[in-house]
Amino acid sequence: MKMKLYQVINKYNELYNVSNVRNNKVLYNISKNKKILMDEIETYNKQADEISDKYVEKDENGNNKTVIKVDEFNGNKERILKFKFKEDGKTTYEKEYLDEMNELRDVEVDLPIRTIKFDDLEKDEGKLTPMEMDAIFFMIEE
Repeated sequence: MKMKLYQVINKYNELYNVSNVRNNKVLYNISKNKKILMDEIETYNKQADEISDKYVEKDENGNNKTVIKVDEFNGNKERILKFKFKEDGKTTYEKEYLDEMNELRDVEVDLPIRTIKFDDLEKDEGKLTPMEMDAIFFMIEE
């Protein structure tokens, strides 16, 4: 099944919250798909770390440096990355970082997603929440 990396991350997070399935075949396929998705996410994370290493300042422990930004309208605080400065000393690499991360998120991958038949969900009829049905919908073959 083809999907973009940002979709891989979303699908994994959605499947992670599915808990009302009782059919062992469906449970097995969900578990296998979570592993397939997680393997792809680990590769994504390594690439994202390489992008961060190029453009984001690091602290003494090698972690990304962040700064706290306060929204002037509502006072909400947000932790944001502290980007390295370019040679001119005035501008940062924020745009380059965002461009490369967006390009990475849009990479299309073809994954061996395991499917289930709608009939396999009969045991779970009435037990799955709408959110859980949405999460496994991409796995259902017609």
